[in-house]
Parts: sequence; C-alpha cells; structure tokens
Amino acid sequence: MDLIEFNNSIVSNNGKAYMVGGAVRDSLMGTMPKDRDYCVTGLTQETFESLFPSAELQGKDFPVYRLEINGEICEVALARKERKKTRGHRGFEVIFTPDVTIEQDLFRRDFRINAMAFDLSTNEIIDPYNGQKDIEDRILRATSPAFREDPLRVYRAARLAAQLDFRIDLFTLTLMDELKDELTSLSIERVYGEMIKALMSNKPSRFFYELEHSGVLDVHFPEISTLMNFRQNPKYHPEGNVFVHTMQVLDSARYFCNTLPVKNELAVMMSALLHDVGKAVTFGTHPIKGTPTYHEHEHRGVPIAEDFLSRFNLKSIKAAVLFNVKNHMIMHDAFTTMKPIKAVNFMDGKFEPTDKDTYIRNTGLLQVMDIHDYMAVCLSDTAGRVSAPSSLPDILKVTRLVLSLLSYENNFTFESISLLVSDIIEDSEQASRITNDIIRVSKHAKIMETYAQYSKTVTYSKDIAEALNKYEGEKLGYIIHKDKQQQRVSHMKTVRGFYLNKMKEAEL
Repeated sequence: MDLIEFNNSIVSNNGKAYMVGGAVRDSLMGTMPKDRDYCVTGLTQETFESLFPSAELQGKDFPVYRLEINGEICEVALARKERKKTRGHRGFEVIFTPDVTIEQDLFRRDFRINAMAFDLSTNEIIDPYNGQKDIEDRILRATSPAFREDPLRVYRAARLAAQLDFRIDLFTLTLMDELKDELTSLSIERVYGEMIKALMSNKPSRFFYELEHSGVLDVHFPEISTLMNFRQNPKYHPEGNVFVHTMQVLDSARYFCNTLPVKNELAVMMSALLHDVGKAVTFGTHPIKGTPTYHEHEHRGVPIAEDFLSRFNLKSIKAAVLFNVKNHMIMHDAFTTMKPIKAVNFMDGKFEPTDKDTYIRNTGLLQVMDIHDYMAVCLSDTAGRVSAPSSLPDILKVTRLVLSLLSYENNFTFESISLLVSDIIEDSEQASRITNDIIRVSKHAKIMETYAQYSKTVTYSKDIAEALNKYEGEKLGYIIHKDKQQQRVSHMKTVRGFYLNKMKEAEL
C-alpha cells in the first residue's frame, strides 16, 4: 500500500493521519529518516483494524501496529494520552479514544524536537511546542514536566544528545536528576541499549557528559563517574581530569572507527571508555614534583573493567577490552624499546615450557583482536590529550595524515607536522609534545600493522614430516612455535629498522 492510499482510507472514515516523531525531526534537519512512524486520530481501534486487516498489532496496553507503507514496514499508532499511576517504566494508564487530538498525543512525547507531526493531507507541520526552534538552537528540551513519568527518558535524553550533538537545557537536566531514584527500576538491558546507541553516535562523550551534568552518571556508570575526582599531570594531560581525558579518547575512538578498517567497533569504543578506570585506585603524588601519579593503572584497571563488562553482559568483547585496558600504554613508549623477541611475544603470544612435561601459552594481541582495533584505541589515547576540545577534530585529522604518510613512500618531516599542529594549538610546548606523541605512536602503529601482515604468512621452515615423526603433543607445538618465533623476530627487526630510519630522515 502506498502512502496516498493509506491516508485516503483514513480521511474517508473521518480520521486524520500524520507522520510523527523522529522522522519529522530528521526531515527538518536535512537527513534521511531511518524509520517512519505514523499517528492516526479520529478512529476507533475496531475501525482501524477493519480498514487495514494486514496490520499487525504490537502493543499490549495500547494500539500500535506494524503496517507496510510504500514498501517499508512502519509503526502506526492510534493517538493516545498517558497518565502515570505507579513507579517505573511501565506504570501508565493509557487513553486512546477517537477524540484524542494530535496535540494531546504530541504532548506526551519526550522532547519538543520529537513532538512534531506532518499532516499527510495538508502537508503542514504541526509544531505546538516549538520543536523547530529547538532544532535551530541545537538544544534538547522536555516537552512537559510529564517527562519525569518515565525514567528511561533520562538515558534517551543523553543518547539523543550524543546522536545529534545537542545540549540538554537546564530544565530537562533538573527533571533527569529528579528521576535518579527511579533509574534502578530499569533493566540493565534498557540502559545497555541506550549506551550502545550513544557509543555508535558521532559524539559519544555527550551521553556521559549530560548524565554527569544531571547528577545521575553514578547510578549505572560509577566507574566512569568517579574519574571526575582525579586530576592529572598538566604536562602530559593539559585537558584536565581523568574523566575529561576519557571523554576525549571516546570521541577520538569514534573518529578512528570511521576512518580505520576496525573489525569490532563495540570493543574499540568500550576499550576507550574503560582504558583508564584503573586510575581511580592508583592515585599517588610524586615525592619531589608533587604531581599526580598513576603507577600500574593499566593493570589495576583490568578487574574494574571486567566488573563493568559483566554487569552489562558484554561477554563477547571481554577478552579484547581487557587486553586493551592492560596494554594500551605499550604503544606509547615501550614497543620500540623492548627487545625484539618481547615485541614478537606481545604480538603473537608466548609458548614456553615450565618443566619437562608442561607448557604455558600466553595470548598475544593478534589472537585477541584485529590489529586496527588496537591501533584505534591507542591512537585515541594519544589524540585525546589536547587542552581545548575544539582543537580535537583537527588533531585527529593530523594523526590520520601521519598514518597515511607512513603507509607509502612519502617524504615528510617533523617540522612539517609540527607546523600543522602549531596552527591548531597555540601553546608551543603543548604543540611540540603533541607532535612528538602523534609521530611516535603512529610509527608504532605502522610497525605493528606491517608486522601483523607478515606474521599471518609465517610457516614452519623445516621438514614438517621429520618434526611430526620426532615430536608429539605440546612438545611438537613448542618446536613449531619456536621456529616461527625466530622468523618473526628477524622480521620484527627489519620492520622496526625501516620505520626507525624513516623517523631519522623525518627529523632532518
């Protein structure tokens, strides 16, 4: 059925049909609506079902249907009013009589930018609560105090702010705070759903910032909320406390998910969110300088991150996220200072005998995740250290540029990159540090990427039939591993040498 036929059927029975909600908002913002929802006034449930016998009833407490319109499965609801009766997400009395107006239906909707309708007969925008003005001002406002009747709207508000990069107005933040005690009534799956949508948006930090601004972040995200309390050494972290740094890393990770061939975006985003949670339990003070220290924070963060992932039932990405939390500092300095064999073991794992009959296997990076996923997390940790958030997008572009220059036989110099960074960051000392950090971490990333491509092709270099005849079980595995390890160490030296020479040339 096409949209004209749908509308004519309703109008001929003294009803009215409207496109509503996010589809109207997205159309006004110039983006293609993902889903089209419709609202019908003036009809009883019986009349609607007689007009559209193929409509599938979805709601138990009120009439919402799935119906194919213009080749798309759409949601069609009869206009309704709601009245809060009990605590929680579902504690409503619903009224859906034919005399409920479109304005009354829109009034129950969460935000003014969602409380608009498009009249299918007149092509007019019905905007009784000034949603268009809020779009123009890039602000999210509750349609009415009835917002507080549904605690899930707290997380919807923060998620929508992240997706649209809108700020939430003070009145709505206050309503969110008033719902704090009711948030525990929500299932963890509901919270998880909103969090995941926010992490996949272009501005994921908005989700956590707005929850913090409303005073409710600690309800379901205490590991993140507590990071507000921990200042950092301004020499290395001019951006501010650990929470601010984490938010900049989160937005950076979103950028690299969009620009690098990462395989598991959720693992990357969750790693960015949790990478520094160990700082909450490792805060110290340098005995001479008096600056904050966080020794071993990456290791101490692993059990904290594990508890977080378990609470949200994120079992499928746990191994990758915990590896990243534990090892996100490797790419900053240690990767080209550690011995080649240790670098190989970090990448491919280690298989060693403990005594005559037993062996131990330690998992390496390439057994846990795709190399680009790890690169995205570590590059984000580097980029997310700028004092002015407005400069972050440009710093991310410079980082991506350096990666591109390293990928090919392009000539570049530290000076050329430094000039780009200096145009973005006025503070010369900070610009110099950021330049060095970007180039160093990009170099490590390219070494890892190049090595990873080679590592997949390594095979046993000796007579495999002889090995099979001579060894068995884990002893055989160990012999094969040691042979491959020797080849990989040789290649690691070659790859390191190539990029180290390239760096020396760039310094000239």
